[in-house]
Amino acid sequence: PLQEPSSCRPEAMVESDVERAVRRTQTAVALFRKHASPNATTLDMPQLQAIMEELASTREGPQDVAAYLAAKPPSDMPASFDTLVAAYNGYVDWTTANSSGGSGQPTVAEAAPEPPQPDSGSSSSPADIVVAIKEADADALEAALEAGADAKAAPDGEPLLITAADTGDVDIVQLLIEHKADINAARESDGMSALMVAAAANNSDMVEMLLGNKAAAGATNKEGKTAKDLTEDEDVRTLIDEGADEGGAAMAAPDPNKLAIMPNLARPPRRVSVSAESMDPSKVAATEKKVIDKPEEDKKRLSATLARCFLFKNADEGQATDLVNAMYEVRKSAGEDIIVQGDRDANEFFVVDSGEVDVFKGKNDDGSDKHMITLGPGTIFGELALMYNTPRAATVRAKDDVILWAMDRDSFKQIVLVQTMQKRLKYESFLEKVELLQDLSQYERATIADSFREQKFAEGTDLITEGDVGNDMYFLVSGTLEAYAKGEHVAHYEEPGAYFGELALLNDETRRATLKATSDCEVVALDRPAFERLMGPVKEVLKRNTEKYDKFINN
Repeated sequence: PLQEPSSCRPEAMVESDVERAVRRTQTAVALFRKHASPNATTLDMPQLQAIMEELASTREGPQDVAAYLAAKPPSDMPASFDTLVAAYNGYVDWTTANSSGGSGQPTVAEAAPEPPQPDSGSSSSPADIVVAIKEADADALEAALEAGADAKAAPDGEPLLITAADTGDVDIVQLLIEHKADINAARESDGMSALMVAAAANNSDMVEMLLGNKAAAGATNKEGKTAKDLTEDEDVRTLIDEGADEGGAAMAAPDPNKLAIMPNLARPPRRVSVSAESMDPSKVAATEKKVIDKPEEDKKRLSATLARCFLFKNADEGQATDLVNAMYEVRKSAGEDIIVQGDRDANEFFVVDSGEVDVFKGKNDDGSDKHMITLGPGTIFGELALMYNTPRAATVRAKDDVILWAMDRDSFKQIVLVQTMQKRLKYESFLEKVELLQDLSQYERATIADSFREQKFAEGTDLITEGDVGNDMYFLVSGTLEAYAKGEHVAHYEEPGAYFGELALLNDETRRATLKATSDCEVVALDRPAFERLMGPVKEVLKRNTEKYDKFINN
């Protein structure tokens, strides 16, 4: 435990035992993550020294971490979080024993990294960020956070993470966590944390995600209740028990003068499920599928409409048949609301067959609905509320008389969610290893997986041909490939995650080389519309790291 003698703290600083331990735990963990290499769970000696020096900089008197480490180097290297705590405690004892007049005592100052300062060009106010969270507007929220908005902010005593948890939107909460929101921050009025809010709402997927990000399962609110006390859902209780067993309750009753060590720092976060409702995909898939009779003409028209929809165009023949069988026609007159923002009774999603619909989110200054976009034939809406069990994120209104195809919640879960979940599970770890995509968020990579089109090529087959027009980018799943340009061998591909074909899409040019399969190969492809829509476009993603971009282009 990291020492901080209580006698040295000014009387003006009044903290409870729990607050002090939690604060110091957050400081140490923040420093560990600040200095450790990306995705690393241990420290090398320079990193360990840097953290200890930053901690020591808050203490009065001369400090010499380098001299201490030279005299008493840790035996357990590379250093874990526990090693950091032990080394720093030893340093405190060492400097205190060798100081006079108390000059070596720690001060109240904390060594936590400075919060990001807003960009001078940023105009996002706390009120704007709260609106973005409540409207589940991930794009607006991410723009504000990237511009420097503080994810740890707590307008009127309510941390942004609590506001997000109240909406039930897992993606918004995850976005704040990715931008360093304090996962265990509590609301001033009632002491509720994000985990408690999610548990009280019986939101199992949010509870799972928060525990996976090391939320404190044993923390209590002002009434002395834990997250487990607040839920009525047995699945949620089980998740919390598991989280406590794995370290989530480590900070429930800490020693006020010690750092509550957070064990299992190396444990990877749980996978965030696609649906916020507890669901066993194998059981759902095994239930009898719904078949709604419709004329062959309608089936053909619906099949053509689904083929234009990005969520379904990669469905295999059996899935396509299930989709057509389960959908039913809905007609709406011009001006009629189809779904309404905030509605919690979300039981359908829709595909536009003919006509157009307007999407509204929030209000204009004059109180009228704020128009966001107009959707035409082949587009879908309403699926997010079914996928994440959240209120409707927007109002969709018929612009003119429209014909829609609808699917109910149960059929959606059975056909679409299971398909999406299985596909995401299949490619989740694969995409994490693709260097090009490592700067993308987990949500962005999952969305790319949804749009993959699986293809297999026999040995000796050309995947792409030099000089042809290119409409797809490929990622190698298995097998080996050779690239030839102007008859010369230029590249060999065998590593899963290797990609090719992006330059034709990125630069709008013909293929620069021929790719030939030298064994049976499996690849996944992104077509041009998905490439432009999901990769950001790729040029912008690559520009996040100039060195990477130069390497990719040169290759």
